[in-house]
Amino acid sequence: MRDQTQSPVHALLALPAIGGGGVEQSIVFANLPEQVQSLIRAAQGEQAKREIAARAGDELPLVAEMYEHYVRGPAERANNGQPFPGLERMSDFPLPGVLNDCDQHWLRPGQAVRLIENAHYAGVWNVLVHYEDGEVRCANATALPYAQQASAEQRISEVQRAAYVLGLVSTEPESR
Repeated sequence: MRDQTQSPVHALLALPAIGGGGVEQSIVFANLPEQVQSLIRAAQGEQAKREIAARAGDELPLVAEMYEHYVRGPAERANNGQPFPGLERMSDFPLPGVLNDCDQHWLRPGQAVRLIENAHYAGVWNVLVHYEDGEVRCANATALPYAQQASAEQRISEVQRAAYVLGLVSTEPESR
């Protein structure tokens, strides 16, 4: 048997959307053999139920597929800077005009944005995105700062709209 850190079933059940209601309420449980489901129902305590599910489910092809889709795939995409599955380019986002390929540099899906600002320094402007956890990312459309304040203001509008559509901010941006 694998330990919990290597168990696909344990990893799946650790996701609130899958294991938040307990083993018996999870999609993992529904895909285990009937005999295993009976053993789980009879077991005392959630930890014992999870162990039974892991012993029976870790080697199932469907569990491996779910693990790849819900655990390993998202982790690899995040490490590779590709926040959304199935998008070769950010501009392929299903809502036209919301994201561009340059948005990949500032975007952290699921992370709340505290502030989007136009920072002026030494005669140039940079659009900065401040996240609730303290991380700050540059959201300029190119690697270069803006020479004109109006260009930076236009970019702020684009970033604010994208952040709102993605649910990273709760306040709808003002029309400029």
